[in-house]
Amino acid sequence: MADGWRDHRRDGGLVIDVATGDVVLDGMSMPHSSRIYRDKVWLHYSSNGNFGFAELKTGKFEPVALCRGYLRGLAFVGDFALVGLSLPRGSKDFEGLALEDTHAEKGAEPICAIQVINLRSGDVVHTLQYPGL
Repeated sequence: MADGWRDHRRDGGLVIDVATGDVVLDGMSMPHSSRIYRDKVWLHYSSNGNFGFAELKTGKFEPVALCRGYLRGLAFVGDFALVGLSLPRGSKDFEGLALEDTHAEKGAEPICAIQVINLRSGDVVHTLQYPGL
């Protein structure tokens, strides 16, 4: 079922090793843009705004940086990750996610942007924001 994820959007997301069929992570909410880089599986935990990696030994997600938007899109250049952020869509599929609470707690407005994250420190070192989007 193409839209089946919507019924399980809070905890039905998972990451699968395509070569073996093994589940690497499960119980996630909207994992996005997984990539293998420098022997780690990096990805977005989009529903809560965290960029990080899969700790394969424990099957847990390890956050590296909290971002101010819904994460989608990921690329790497040297010691940096480039992550795409979009604004909430306003649809029922994206309402009530942990991302809303996180932004409210930190007094942070979501943005549409590309952020550059230092993989060693987790610091957001640059933001290219798209105002008006």
